[in-house]
Amino acid sequence: MLRTLLLIISLIFLTGCATNYAERSEGRQFIHQMVTKHQFDQQQLTLLFTDVEPDQRIINIMKKPHEKVMPWYAYRSIFLTPQRAQEGALFWRQHEKALAYAQQKYGVPPEIIVSILGVETRYGKIQGTYQTLRSLATLSFDYPPRAKFFRGELEQFLLLTRELPLDPRMVMGSYAGALGEPQFMPSSYRRYAVAYRGDKLGDLFSNNDDVIISIANYLKINGWQPQGKIAVAVKQKTPAKPPAMTLYDFPMQNGSEYWLTYPKFAVIMRYNISPYYAMVVYQLSEQIKKYYQKSLQV
Repeated sequence: MLRTLLLIISLIFLTGCATNYAERSEGRQFIHQMVTKHQFDQQQLTLLFTDVEPDQRIINIMKKPHEKVMPWYAYRSIFLTPQRAQEGALFWRQHEKALAYAQQKYGVPPEIIVSILGVETRYGKIQGTYQTLRSLATLSFDYPPRAKFFRGELEQFLLLTRELPLDPRMVMGSYAGALGEPQFMPSSYRRYAVAYRGDKLGDLFSNNDDVIISIANYLKINGWQPQGKIAVAVKQKTPAKPPAMTLYDFPMQNGSEYWLTYPKFAVIMRYNISPYYAMVVYQLSEQIKKYYQKSLQV
């Protein structure tokens, strides 16, 4: 009781020179919301946010993501490499059963699921080095352009760590708060994650079977249909755009690539709104499929 009283008194005196989020008015307001709306313990949350301060690096990266500052030819060169495609084919071979199940149940082909994993985290190897709590708090309270969105994700993150359960201070992810092998935002984790063995929430940090079917579930719910193309290259930019397709111009070092895209391309963009991202997922998936088919002939 005395500890709580001293903490409250110190916060009152420190408000004018607040450095951590427990000392700032918007942080205290968020804590109050979590207590009243979700029955979190106020003292525990206050102590949690006392250790969380803004991270300027995150704001700097948010202002200049790769998809917006890199030309297509430079962006694609990061992901479209023989090594990444070969690693994808190996991952496919190692997880054929779960990938076949995902295709049967959700209609999503293995190469698309594997490619997303290859682009997001190099098949689970690179899941992020930023403390998720600090990332989401920084973007919630110090990045006005998308503060509302990230405050919702911070809320979902705390709910998620309570449900799993995990210590919110120990969870690491991307600079934007994406989590695990598939880099789901916390709200997506709670909505789309499913377990291969039937538990309520899958383990997206270390269980590849859960990761595979959760990605398939995400795409299916967002409109993926088994039939139909994803994209088709065309030789030149045409003024007429066929119904329900979008024509994209991808700048190369000499000229441009033109691609007609179909509804499934738009579904991939639900994962990441950048056309560059969706195209690199598609093109990597084609490379992975070729390497996988080759491996079956050995």
